[in-house]
Amino acid sequence: MTLSIHRGAEPVQLQRLAPAGVVALVLLILGAGRATAEMITYTMTLTASGSLGGASFNDALITITETSDTSNVRLLGPRIFINDGTTMFTVAGVGGGTFNDLVGAAVRGSIDYAGFGDSTAGTSLYIENTAFSSYDLSSSIGPLTGTATGPLVPGASTTSGLFELFGPFGDGSFTAVTVAASSVPEPASLTLALVGAGTLAGACLARHRRQNAPSQSVSLPAHP
Repeated sequence: MTLSIHRGAEPVQLQRLAPAGVVALVLLILGAGRATAEMITYTMTLTASGSLGGASFNDALITITETSDTSNVRLLGPRIFINDGTTMFTVAGVGGGTFNDLVGAAVRGSIDYAGFGDSTAGTSLYIENTAFSSYDLSSSIGPLTGTATGPLVPGASTTSGLFELFGPFGDGSFTAVTVAASSVPEPASLTLALVGAGTLAGACLARHRRQNAPSQSVSLPAHP
């Protein structure tokens, strides 16, 4: 709606501004509230003997892999880091599966170890390399090789049955690779954005009604 104010014989036109501030607010909420996650994949390989679901194997190549979010890395003690997640494995020539136990990448910097720990069974598999002394599981590294150590006994529960690894272990390797994930709005930001969008819609509707309403004139006395 346009409001004409007559001061003496000269009309002064007052036009309501478009709700640009509301638009800016919504855009600010959508932009500022986005959380960018960085995914990371840990991979460990080693040669060992053991059994999977009751089937024995000797000197087989073992590959253990986990993909998780770097924000899940936890500090358990001085230079001890862990990142639990969904961890899978393969045994060359035998099969593979997914750990049912809580298994995740782990680092013990004080003894230069990096590998995987089974928090459920209290066991672990590590590669020894001095580069792990300052590593915290939150960035890419490797592949680094070194002497593998275990064992994974008692065995870990997996989707393919009980998984056990015995020595002697051959040399192994550990690798971590990060991949930036697409930014995703946080839930709280989405809520604010929806509220802002609703406010914007209401403001636009009100403005549309004002524009279609008849003009009004108000006469003010002229200055003496």
